[in-house]
Order: sequence, then C-alpha cells, then structure tokens
Amino acid sequence: LTKKNIKITTEKLICQDGNTCLVCSGLYTFHYTDNNTRLSRPARFTFIFKEEPDAAWQILHHHSSELPD
Repeated sequence: LTKKNIKITTEKLICQDGNTCLVCSGLYTFHYTDNNTRLSRPARFTFIFKEEPDAAWQILHHHSSELPD
C-alpha cells in the first residue's frame, strides 16, 4: 500500500507448531487515509516461520489477500 497513516489491527490469530516450523494464519484489517478519507480493508494472512540453528525465526513465506465482499 502507498496510503498514508496505515495501521493494522489483528482480529484472529491461529498458530500451529510443527516442531521447527510455525504456521500462523488469521484475519487483520488495514486502516488508512486516502484523499482525506479514512478507509478500512479486512484481509486474511498466512505466515510460515522456520526456526534457525541459532534459535532465531525466519519468515519462509507470507501471503495476504483482501477478504471478498
């Protein structure tokens, strides 16, 4: 997004631990200003994280898409 004053709120988050991988999915809403109008766009997301040998987590994949009307 190239909009101004972007804020994100998370409504739902589900995480499943796969030992060295973690899958998180849920719903969030992007709140932003466009032409002096405050708008909100609900979306769904998925993140896949992998635990590295140094115990840090790396994002392997991310997908986000706007919810259909």
